[in-house]
Amino acid sequence: MRFGLIASSGGAVFKAVKQILDECSFQQHQFYVIVDRQCPIYDYCISNDIEAELIIEPDNARFSQRAFELFSHQGDVAVVCLFFSRLVTESLFSNILTVNFHPSLLPHYKGFRAIEQAISDDYPQLGVTLHVVDESIDGGQILAQLATAITAQMKEHPAKAHTASYVQKVYLMLVLIDKLEGLEISVGKEKLAQLLLLKFNQPQVIPPYRLRQAYYEQVLRIQSVENLEII
Repeated sequence: MRFGLIASSGGAVFKAVKQILDECSFQQHQFYVIVDRQCPIYDYCISNDIEAELIIEPDNARFSQRAFELFSHQGDVAVVCLFFSRLVTESLFSNILTVNFHPSLLPHYKGFRAIEQAISDDYPQLGVTLHVVDESIDGGQILAQLATAITAQMKEHPAKAHTASYVQKVYLMLVLIDKLEGLEISVGKEKLAQLLLLKFNQPQVIPPYRLRQAYYEQVLRIQSVENLEII
């Protein structure tokens, strides 16, 4: 299965997910990554023979149109995942199912610096929301959410909260991929979103979303390395 990514950062979540899939998945997953600047995730892709494209385009609409054209040329991109500091526009998300991993329990704390806002407001929970991207700002259909308590340590050291958010995003991206593996991806954007939502709404177990054991064990390993307990 082929996934698209649009990123403008270091790519820590993608690197962790890619490593887990390479080690644990029986299926072959391919990624096509688009960036808008020279950033660590682009260098990682080039060094590891992952298809990547750099689009230097300050206008969001033109960037989104070019990204859509590149993903379309791949032919079989199932979903585009955003790890991006800019907005994408309708030419992308109206044609390909595009999802975002937002670091809050939406609808709370939309936009940038969500973690810092939650800590400043003494909000009790640190969350990540996987949602469909639409014309609104972080207002698209929610597919899944994870939450953990904001600890005193996170309040004193916000970097710890960002690390916890990273683990949550790794978990949700793995759940997304795991659920997509059983779906027919050529059904169109709207139908695929509906099928995904049905999958996420199936009876759940602990952990919050059913995830194959091999993936789950790797997430627990990451938690242990980071000295956190989140999932």
